[in-house]
Amino acid sequence: MQSSEVSKMSIVIEKSRFKGLYIELKRIAVRDGIFVKNIMTFVVNAMELVENLDVLSGPEKKQLVLDLMRKIIEKDKQLELEEKKEISYLIDNILPEVIDTVVAASKNDIMINVKKRCCKLKEFIKKRKKCIRGY
Repeated sequence: MQSSEVSKMSIVIEKSRFKGLYIELKRIAVRDGIFVKNIMTFVVNAMELVENLDVLSGPEKKQLVLDLMRKIIEKDKQLELEEKKEISYLIDNILPEVIDTVVAASKNDIMINVKKRCCKLKEFIKKRKKCIRGY
């Protein structure tokens, strides 16, 4: 099987799982609520739901997390329009970098509490600084 065929097959498989993941994340959203103040907890919950989907690459998992979150915010009838806009802004502009940072930390690519690794953290921040400046 060629690489493009595997990629297309994984997309079809994951589209069928999207609904199940959406339902599970929606259940969490109903239980905990979605607010600007708890968006970090919500994104971590979403990341945990998709992390074991072995047929997806890291960037595909990240995109799936963001797509799930967008859909839940879009369909939420309890959120006011202004709060939807704020959360949507975070999803589109801040959370992609947050996800990258969480993944890097989980792989020990950044060592926040180790002074010897301070330079590595500074390099990581410099690379992402241009994205953060827009906020």
